[in-house]
Amino acid sequence: MKKFCFLTILAIIFLSLPAVAENSQKIEIMVNVANVRATPGLEGKIVGKAYLGDQFSVINEEGSWFKIIFKPNEDGEKKFGYVYKTITKVITGKKISSTPPLEKEKAKIENEKAKKENKKIEKEKKIGEKEKKKAEKEKKKAERKAEREKKSAARKVERAKKKAEKKAEKEKKRAEKEKLKAQEKKSDLKVVKKKKDKQDILFKGFFTKFGYMTSPKVDSLGDKWVVDLGFDSPIGQYATWGLELQPYFRSYSAPLINFTASNLVTNIFLNVKGGINLGQLWDKLKIMTIYLGGGPGVSLGYLYSDFAGVTGSQFDVFFAWHIVYGAEFKLGKMNIIVEFQSNKVINPDIDPSTQSSRYFLVGLRF
Repeated sequence: MKKFCFLTILAIIFLSLPAVAENSQKIEIMVNVANVRATPGLEGKIVGKAYLGDQFSVINEEGSWFKIIFKPNEDGEKKFGYVYKTITKVITGKKISSTPPLEKEKAKIENEKAKKENKKIEKEKKIGEKEKKKAEKEKKKAERKAEREKKSAARKVERAKKKAEKKAEKEKKRAEKEKLKAQEKKSDLKVVKKKKDKQDILFKGFFTKFGYMTSPKVDSLGDKWVVDLGFDSPIGQYATWGLELQPYFRSYSAPLINFTASNLVTNIFLNVKGGINLGQLWDKLKIMTIYLGGGPGVSLGYLYSDFAGVTGSQFDVFFAWHIVYGAEFKLGKMNIIVEFQSNKVINPDIDPSTQSSRYFLVGLRF
């Protein structure tokens, strides 16, 4: 009897397999790193990571999320998770329809509401056009009035100009007398001003730096190192503005699926920095200037990929910003730069969308 029950269970499982296979669906991850979550939503707990080119079987669709078979645990039991649809590509299987009737009804109601709103907007638009014509009439009237006032003001300015010229002529003669007395004093002030100007500038000129990524930890040589080029121009005594370029190269490979990719990235930042020369506090430290700053920018990326002989490329532009803090040491005509940077790049194609990295840089200013 036990043997008969066991065979019956096996037969039921075997007969159910084709139905499962018929509705099975596979997806492939299309971003560098994707979060696998316990529930379908950005607030869901992250239970694992999926990487570019990884493939998974789909159990179900819930809104903008795929429920996938993730990976077995230590006991061999299957784990499940959710990934965002827009960072995946369906590669095999029959799409599972998951749009509930209630959602369709809600969409219909929203559509009706939108039609009513459009009619209301059309009415307001017609009223606005009438108001616009009225405003144009008022504008022309105001322009004619302004033209009359402009001519009247011009006449007053001309009279005031002639009066000022007479007064300026008198002042000029008096200033020429004073100028002769101030010649020696003026030459002394020029010398003092030159010395003061040299002290008032925080730093300026072109620089080049070489950087090492301290966070996050990575294995690729292209991810770790960065070249940094740019310039700074002074704004008063304690601040500067400038541009900074950070080109670097990275590459990926997945031998199991015959996939390789190369990525050339350049970050461009507009910087504002503020700081102080420590010589103003203690004369022995006048060779050292400390500063803090940062600014917005863009991250330009070119990606070339090869998947089993099928090649492709794409160009991306993302918003970015960074914070910098460091010190410069004056040695003759060149300055040695020691700096830390925290860079942020917003990539909406991955989750989380904000990618962070930190660098330690050393360089020279010319």
